[in-house]
Amino acid sequence: MKIKKILNNNAVLVGQDGKDFIWIGTGLGFKMKPGQTADESKIEKVFVLHKNKVSERFLSLLSSIPTKYVSLADDIISLAKAEINQELSETLYVSLTDHLYNLFKLHEQGITVTNRLSWEIKKFYPQEFEVGKKALERIEQETGVVFEEEEAGNIAMHLINAQVTDEVDQPKDVQSIAKKIRDIISLIRFSNKIQIDENSLAFDRFITHLRFFSSD
Repeated sequence: MKIKKILNNNAVLVGQDGKDFIWIGTGLGFKMKPGQTADESKIEKVFVLHKNKVSERFLSLLSSIPTKYVSLADDIISLAKAEINQELSETLYVSLTDHLYNLFKLHEQGITVTNRLSWEIKKFYPQEFEVGKKALERIEQETGVVFEEEEAGNIAMHLINAQVTDEVDQPKDVQSIAKKIRDIISLIRFSNKIQIDENSLAFDRFITHLRFFSSD
């Protein structure tokens, strides 16, 4: 395919028959120019672009950050799609890639990204949190960098926010939902002066119902 735009040394925008694709691979864009034929043997990942604002933001992001973060985000998203029975918005490719880039950037500066809702995410969204933990394992394998389990909650939040909830692709406000559920549980605990067994099946069922009503 012919190159339409050089995004960086390792990513190019190509097009054919009215369709646009992003090809990622070591050296794909190095010393290349628009109009030249891209080397298909170097392809490591392919992204299909749709004509929308998400694709425009994704292209802009690719032009300004190393492609390794895009590849890492894609691996995590593929894992999420296999583990979570939810449709995920295309916005996740932008938000998670940007998050990973900034996560490593802050890590290099000795700054830790915290998550005050880590407990809530782990309890209320166990599937997404487990994917977050597996994502941390993947990150360690790929980069050698080890992040605290709290970061699994940050990744999980991106997965939850990207879950398609209606026909207009409206993302969930996970922070608001988690806070609502936390407040309800606290109200029940203090009003009734009881201890709640958070490891019980009844508690899990209760959380499921609260999640359903809170997301309306």
